[in-house]
Amino acid sequence: MVNLFNEHRKMFQEELVEKIAVFDYRYSRYHINYSVAIGYVSEAADLSNVANYLRKSDGFIKLNEHLYAIFLDSTDDEKGIKTSNNILSAIQAQFFSNHLYMAVVTASNYTDSFQMVHDLFDLVEYAITHNMNNIVVDSSLPVNHN
Repeated sequence: MVNLFNEHRKMFQEELVEKIAVFDYRYSRYHINYSVAIGYVSEAADLSNVANYLRKSDGFIKLNEHLYAIFLDSTDDEKGIKTSNNILSAIQAQFFSNHLYMAVVTASNYTDSFQMVHDLFDLVEYAITHNMNNIVVDSSLPVNHN
């Protein structure tokens, strides 16, 4: 499963950095914090109904049939983790037989969006490797960043 995740990791990271540009601009210019969460599903699944749980100012994109990103506007660490946990709880019943891995990071902990996205993917990889399914992993987890 980790091999499948890492196969296109660089491409997904670049795409995600492009997609958060609007949020990053608002953070740099107006200090409006945001969080980014990604969810990885072991079996191909359609998580598009996650958008129903989000505010209008948030964002949701499908990177592929296993990987989804959520942009949480105006959130700090605590709100980002809480919202991610709420989303995870809401979709767990729908995908009970699949392993669902989720990680979240917050812009205020980073100086650039590339490092933030890189660390986010490291957290998901850590969760997959350590079979931390149905748990939201956040940046408080000490992960060895390469």
